[in-house]
Amino acid sequence: MNKISLHEFEKLAYHSFVNTSFDPEKLAKKTIEQNECVLNDDLNGIPEEEKERYINGYKKYFSSWLSAHSRCASSFITGRSKFDTQRAERANEIEQKRYEEFRIWRERALKAIKRKVINKSTNNKVNIEISFVGGKIIQNWEEDRIQLLFIEKPDAETILLLKKNGFHWSPTRMVWQRKNTNNAINAAKQIIGVPDWN
Repeated sequence: MNKISLHEFEKLAYHSFVNTSFDPEKLAKKTIEQNECVLNDDLNGIPEEEKERYINGYKKYFSSWLSAHSRCASSFITGRSKFDTQRAERANEIEQKRYEEFRIWRERALKAIKRKVINKSTNNKVNIEISFVGGKIIQNWEEDRIQLLFIEKPDAETILLLKKNGFHWSPTRMVWQRKNTNNAINAAKQIIGVPDWN
């Protein structure tokens, strides 16, 4: 994908800083360039199918923030005569709110996309099953769990070990399970006495 430009917002950016900067044109240009860099850096880590929606969202929140900033004013720029301090304070509060919404949207959007990528990768993995005398260990990628399936109810000592190592009984799955992590795998191997995972 070619570099995404935000030059469509140049006029809005200029008007956003007319009443708050001695050089609104320079500040507008800098703001556009900085956000172009941020946007394009973000896109480098986003799958192709997610890029258009992210670009549209970025532009929406960027534009909303600039619009809010255009209503801000500084008495140093506009002059102190008849300067409405209360109005300026309200405008500043709204501008800060829009900027915070922009920041939070970006953070959440990137996290959501990252989760999708991870889930997609995980869904392509095949469950691993290791048999042992009396049952099997299952690395269940779909449910993100390490599961121990016993043919018969384990003895009290084994149940105690399972609980101490963070495994919980699932009546619906009929297995002992915990979140799929390396520690969970190692714990399962130690409890059952399986030397090698592969």
